[in-house]
This record gives sequence, C-alpha cells and structure tokens, in this order.
Amino acid sequence: MKTVKVDLHCHSSHSDGEWRPDKIAQVCAVTGVKYASLTDHNTLDGLDAFESACDRNGIGFVSGLELTARYGSKEIHLLCYGFDKEDASLREAVTAIKESLLPNRTIHAVAGPKELENLIQTVHEAGGVVILAHPFQTEPDRPKLESLIADLVEHGLDGIEVYHSQSTSEQQEILHALANQYQCGLSINRERGFGGEAPESDRRGRQNASAFASGEPMVPSKALLVSGGTDHHGYSGSTGPEVGVDIPEDEWRTFRDCLLKQRKMSRKKPSAHAANTQSASSSANPTNKTRLFIWMIAPALAAVFLFIVALFGIFLPGYEKGLMDRKREMIRELTNTVWSMLDEADNKIRLGRISPSDARAQVIERTRALKYGKEGKDYFWLQDLTPRMIMHPYRSDLEGQDLSDFKDPRGTYIFKVFADKVRTDGEGYVDYVWQWKDDPSRLEAKESYIRLFKPWEWVIGTGLYMHDVHKEIKTLQMRIVSAMLVIIAVLILLLLTMLRGGLRTERMRLLAERRLKESNERYLSLVQAATEGVLIVRNNRCAYANPIFLQFIGCDSEELGLLDWRELFPRISTQEFSTLKTDAGTYRDTFLRRRDATDLPCRMTLKGISENHSGNFVILVRKSEDTSASSMPDSSGLLKRLLNLPSAIAEDVSRKIVQASSTPQVITLCERTPEMVHSMLESGASPSAITMMISSITDSATIKFIELAQANLGPAPVRFAFVALGSQGRKEQTLFTDQDNAIIYESTVHSSDTQVASYFAALSGQVCDNLEKSGFLNCKSFVMANNPKWCQPLEVWKGYVTDWITKAEENDIMQFNIVYDFRCIVDESEMIQQRLREHIQEQIRKTPRFLMQVARNALLYKSPTRLFGNIVTVGGSKEKTGQLDLKAVMIPVVSFTRLYSIQKGISFPSTQERLSAMSDQGVILPSQFHDILTVFEALTRLRLRYQVQTIHKGRAPDNFIDPSLLGHVDEAVLKECFKEIDMIQERFRLDFLGGETI
Repeated sequence: MKTVKVDLHCHSSHSDGEWRPDKIAQVCAVTGVKYASLTDHNTLDGLDAFESACDRNGIGFVSGLELTARYGSKEIHLLCYGFDKEDASLREAVTAIKESLLPNRTIHAVAGPKELENLIQTVHEAGGVVILAHPFQTEPDRPKLESLIADLVEHGLDGIEVYHSQSTSEQQEILHALANQYQCGLSINRERGFGGEAPESDRRGRQNASAFASGEPMVPSKALLVSGGTDHHGYSGSTGPEVGVDIPEDEWRTFRDCLLKQRKMSRKKPSAHAANTQSASSSANPTNKTRLFIWMIAPALAAVFLFIVALFGIFLPGYEKGLMDRKREMIRELTNTVWSMLDEADNKIRLGRISPSDARAQVIERTRALKYGKEGKDYFWLQDLTPRMIMHPYRSDLEGQDLSDFKDPRGTYIFKVFADKVRTDGEGYVDYVWQWKDDPSRLEAKESYIRLFKPWEWVIGTGLYMHDVHKEIKTLQMRIVSAMLVIIAVLILLLLTMLRGGLRTERMRLLAERRLKESNERYLSLVQAATEGVLIVRNNRCAYANPIFLQFIGCDSEELGLLDWRELFPRISTQEFSTLKTDAGTYRDTFLRRRDATDLPCRMTLKGISENHSGNFVILVRKSEDTSASSMPDSSGLLKRLLNLPSAIAEDVSRKIVQASSTPQVITLCERTPEMVHSMLESGASPSAITMMISSITDSATIKFIELAQANLGPAPVRFAFVALGSQGRKEQTLFTDQDNAIIYESTVHSSDTQVASYFAALSGQVCDNLEKSGFLNCKSFVMANNPKWCQPLEVWKGYVTDWITKAEENDIMQFNIVYDFRCIVDESEMIQQRLREHIQEQIRKTPRFLMQVARNALLYKSPTRLFGNIVTVGGSKEKTGQLDLKAVMIPVVSFTRLYSIQKGISFPSTQERLSAMSDQGVILPSQFHDILTVFEALTRLRLRYQVQTIHKGRAPDNFIDPSLLGHVDEAVLKECFKEIDMIQERFRLDFLGGETI
C-alpha cells in the first residue's frame, strides 16, 4: 500500500512548542514530510512564517489551527484545516476562545452544543474542515468515545485524527471503523448553505446517502475524513519524536480533495471583509518615507527631547540648589571669621591688654574695612539686640539708631528679625530685601547669615544677593544652550546624511524590486502566452503552472500546490521517467489525469530547470491533436529558449562561431558577451546559467581558433587534448576571468620531440593570442598552453601531479587546485581525460595526508570583519585598499566542493554539479545543499552585476567592490554569505583537521 508522509499536527513557539515555524518546516523537509500543517493552540500568528518556510523547503502547506472547546464536562481539541487565514469571522472566534482561557475568566467561549456548532460552521464558512484531535487521549473509554463522536458529527464534525504518534495499531483500526460509520459533517453544512436548519435525518449524521444537495459529492466515500500528525512540540535534547507520520495515499488524497472542494465552496460567499481589510491595510500602511522618518529621525528627536527634559528638569535645578548651598556655606564661614576677630578682642580685654572701648572701636573699624566678592563690594555689618546699628559700611546714617521700626519694601522688620533669630537659635539665615551693595537706589532680594557674639551681645551679619546666583545660573544656561544648538546642528546634519543614504537605499531597493517584478512578469507572461502547458515541479510537487496547463487538468493555482505531479501522469513509470529525463526535449505520447478523474491524451517532455535536484524540473504538455509544426513550436522553440535562456543564447552564439570563416568574425562574436550577460541579469536568469553561457562561448571560440590554426599548421603530429583549467574548467567564467588552459598530448612515436613541441607551441600561441584579442585576458601566473610548462606529454603531466601531491607545499596545492578542475575542450584520443583523472585519484589514495594540506590551504581565507554590523576589509594592495575581493570570498565554497569531490571521487567539474553529487551521496543534507548553493549563486550574481556596471562606466572589469557603496539588500546578502562560509570552514576543520585551528 502506497503511503504519503505528512504531519498535520505540529506546534511552534507561538503556542506551547519549542521550535519556530521555520525550523519545523526545515525539519519536515529533512525527514521527508511532503505536506505539513502548523496547528498552534488558539492562535494564527505562526501561519504566515510557516507557509513561507514550507515554500522555501518544497513542502505542501495546509493552513491549520487547534481550537479548544468544552463539550459537557469534557475539554476537546478541534483541528481546523484549509481555511482562509484572513477570514475576519474566524479570527474573531479564535480571539474570543483565547481570551476566555485566561486565568481570570470563568466562562469558556465554546461551552455548549450551540456554541460548538456555531464554531464549526464558522470554520466551514472560512473554507476549512474540522477534525477531532487525538480521540483516545480525549476519551480513553471506547463506548463513551463512540457516543462523543456521534454527538460531534451531529454538530458538523468532518473527521477524526486516526494516525497520531501515540495511537496504537489497535486504536487506529477502531478509529477507522468509527470513521466509516458516519457521513462527513460538511454535507450537512452544504445542504444548509452555511446557515439555517438541516433536515432531521442529516442532523443525526448517520449513513446519509444524499451527501450534498448540489449533487457534487465532497469526497468519494461517505465516511468521516481521516487525518494524521505527530502532535509535535519540538524538543531541546538530542533525541525526541520524529516529525511526520505515514498515511495511506488514498486517504491523504480524500482528505486533500475535501479541503479543495470546501475552499471552492467558501469562495462562493460574498467576502466584504477582504476588501475592507485590503483598503484598511493600504491606508494604514505608512509610506516608505514615513517609515524612514519613524525609524531614523523620530528616535533622534526623542533623544534630544529627553536630553532637554533631563537638563532643565533635573540637572539645572539640582545645580542651582547645590550652588545656593555652596554660597550659604561661604557666607557662614566668612561670618565665623569676623566672629573669631571679636572673640580675639574679648580675650585681650579679659587679659587687661586693652580697654573695652578701644577693643570695640578697633573691631568696628576692622570690620568696616572688610570687603569680598568679584567687585570687592560685599560687606559685613554689626548690630546689637536692641536692635541698634553699630556699623554698616554703606549706611553710616543708620549707625547708633534704634532700628526696631525699620522695614524693608516687603514690610519685614528686618533688624528686629535678626535679633529675634539669634536670641532663639544663636545663628541662622534670613531672607529680606536690601539695597544693592553701595547703591541705595537699587533694591534686590538678599539672604544673609547672622551670628550672635554673646559676650558683647552683638550680631554679626553678611549676605548674598539672589541676583548674583540667578546671573550665574543664567550664564551656565546660555553656555549649555549654545552647546546644545551646536550639537543639534551637527545632529541634524548627521540625520540628513543618514536620511539621504536611507532614501538612496530605499530607491535602490524599490528599483531592484521593480526590476525583479518586471523580470518575473516578463517571464510569467511569456510562459502564460505559450501555446504549450507548462508545469514547474519542485521536490516532486507542482509549484507553478501556466493557464494552459491549469485548463488541461481542470483546477486552479491554489489547488496545484497540494498535488503531486505523478498523480497527473499516473501511467508514467519510474523507468519511463528516467528515459524522459535522459531524452529531455523529446515529446512522448501519454495521458494527463484531469481533476475530474478523466484522462486527456497528450504529448509531454521534460526540461530540467534545475540540474541539482532530481525532483526539480519542468514538464511541457501538448494536446495530442495540437502537434503539427504549424500550430505548435518544437522543443527548440520559444519555451525551450525561455526556460533555459542563457543556454539557448550560448547555442546561438556557438553556432555562429562554428559558422565563422575567420578569426575577426569569432572575436566580434565574443566581444558581445558583456552585453549578453547584462541582458541575462536584467531578465533574472540564474547566475550559474550565465557563467555556463560564458564558458560555453569560450569553449566554442577555443575550438574554432584551434581549427583555424590547424588550417595553417596542418594536423597535429600526435593526438592531443586542449584542456580548460580553473573557472573555465568548472564552467564558471565571469567577465573578469583570465585564461587557464593547457595542452596534453600523447608521447611521440614517429615524430621527434622537437618537431612535436614546435607544432604545439605554434598552435597554442595562435589560440591564446586570439583568445586574448577576444577579451579573455592572459593569466598573470602564465598558466596557459603557450607556456612550455603547460604544454607537455601525458607522462610529464602525471609527473607534475605526483610531485604536487607528494610535496604538498602551498604553491603545489595551488597548481593542483587549478589542474584538478580540468575539462577537455578538444580530446582527439578520447582517453587523455580519463587516464589523467585515474592517475590523480591513485596518487591521492597513496598520500592520504594530502587532503589535510588541501584543507589547511582552504582555511587561509578569512571572512571580512563585521564591526558594528558593517563590513570591514583589511589588507590587500594599496590601489585596492578598503575594497572587497569577491573572487576570494567565493574560494571557500569552491574549495569545499573540490575537497569533498577529491575525497569521494566525484568527477563533475562544476561547483553546482559537485554540490548536487555531495547531496545525493549524503555528504551534506538537502537543506545544506540549498544553503550553500544559494550563497554561491548570490556571490556569482553580485560579481557579475558589478563587473557589468564597471564596463558600462568605461573601465576594465575586476573582482573588487567597495563595501561602502553596497545597497542595503546586497550588504545583508553578503553578511549572510559570510556566516555560511564560516560554517563551511568549520566543517573543514572538523572533518579533515579534527577541529585544529589554523
């Protein structure tokens, strides 16, 4: 019995699981799950991320949700599948259930039969079906379980979860029997038209022969639907339940077909909320400029605002208080100094050294002379407790007078207050209004410190003017404001610079998005305009089909994602499929199984859109009656050129090169390569396909130049091979790839060594010179066929290989790496390539340490430093200071595939083919294959694009870019590439060096 591996019951970190949705999808892909559904408890939050991850990993996505309800005294879990994630009514129901489960709530949102029936109907109206989750965990007692299922079916239940990770085989058989007793709940809702009362016979839900009022049965049988899943929550340890369960293929198809039919039914309903949601979202979404303002300017303005609040609300008031405290302490200490002077005079009186009157007179004059402050106008005064003024330096008119009735402008009897203060406290501070120093016409607020000299009952006082304090504070404020204005001006300049850069990046991003959209639209419009049916297959799933193909099979694009291509071509066996792949482009007669189960006679062929995965390809279909040349192009026509455009262009150019009759004609054709690359990049072609196109053109030019040279020199004296090395050997040439080539010829028998050497020297000289004129630069290291070292008999080449592997010095490894990627462009003997390859593998087997040396050499490259999120380049030549060498960045990826190819005996020359072989042999996981290939493609695309831009600016292309000129998207891509390269190098260390650090 055929089975399908699915997992329709998974939980992520959005509910009670441990893994993120994307990780669940990755694990499902690795374990071979074909279709998956994320069923988080009472939330839809993770579905968008899970759908995107499923699409990236080639997994069929089914929208899912697990709702909690109560039926009587029992809590039940309902799995919902296939619904519209944006349905407003369903979202309201999910929110209500989630809120009712909060700890402070006592009433559940779905607590009775009526609420349960309304909930199921809401799911149906959203295009979904409802399945009872883990029945035997819900009710272990079989009779009670049968009764529960019978009741739920009456309320619209569509199926039960039979294949659960914790269900035994016996329980699965029981559940199968129960499923076959009932009519799918969808039939009841179908007859109601999503509302109203159903006939009583239908409400019983038992063996209803009239399934649907419309006459279109939802599923082939009348049984309840059957689903399966692991109820997986993720796990942190090294062991745990495997994702995915195997269910019979026919039961999966029944379940799927029911989903698709229900989705069609739900779309017949008017859906006003969709339009409202769209208009709301379009009006609510801010423009890109507004987002830039929010992200860049708003935080800066908020920071300035908070700084001003902190400065004027906290710092300056605190500073003012501290300043006042310091000045009060100052006048206190000054007053104590005068008090000490009085105390000294009093001691002299007690000792009889001076009379009391003379002592008091001296103290008065000395105190009158005391001045302080910046202007030297701050002073002290003396009074007694009468209060009578004894001395005042600026108001001598008050001296000797009784000041009991003297008031300041605020009505305070200040001298009486002074006397009262010192009688009670002995000292203290007093606020009042007094004249400004020596200017009696000016009055200012003042605070003075006074102290009693008890032996004489004199009061000593001095004060500070509040005007001085406020002036000092104001001066500080002005300085701070001036500094703030300068800082704000600098900040505005920085913000404008950032905003300008952000807008430039945004414009570049929008331009890139527009170009990509236009490219995709051109591609899809051409596909859709084709007269053939086109089906693009990923991971054996139908990923895309043009309208012609959809019309052929009778379904829409939404249904397509849940179909396996083999369902559509059931008469094609595995052997026939292999033959189709081998004979790609050749049409064969077969039948196309339509969705209504009828067979459509047709002719089909396969076209590999991806050569790195056996489950990725394109199927072209024609109706059997539409095979005439007049009505349909052949496989070399529009669609072939469309689906593999770079190779089609390479074929065109190569054909013209073959037809060329002179060297200038070939050179002219080769000079068109940069513009062709530019066009291919603009059209969104695969970078690997573009580099293969360049390499194919170089191969054709080389072959033609050899033919033209031999027309002058005559045939070769011995059989030989003209060999492409390095990037041309790997079919990965860019617009700045120098020549790496060589000649290997058989040992001489009839001709002299000198004659043979002279012939190949002349041949290689003409070929390499013509390649240089065609735009293919000479190798700086002179690894070229016109170098005598690289134009030798096979036996000499074997000696080279033996020396390189045995010595394994850095230069030996470099030359070995160049030669290992060799590919024969011309091989007259048809054996040279095989014999040299066998010799290489034999020498490596004899010298196992050689692989360790190659690994060490590959680890010499270090990813650029990422400082504060920026790419920082170090080293390099003076003229390239601060620039990034993209060729060097790609070396770890190329070395990674080369090293494992050496170890595993993989003979494919290109990095992409080697990666595919490594994945097939289990050296890397399929997900790792995808990640590494993505890095290689992204770096190649970036390298090609910057080379084209350099040529358009009138400069010679190279492999360097300035990281500061990268757009936001390119910089983000590079950073992700560096992370993957670091992981690749870590794999090197572990597999070949035992974790040794280089």
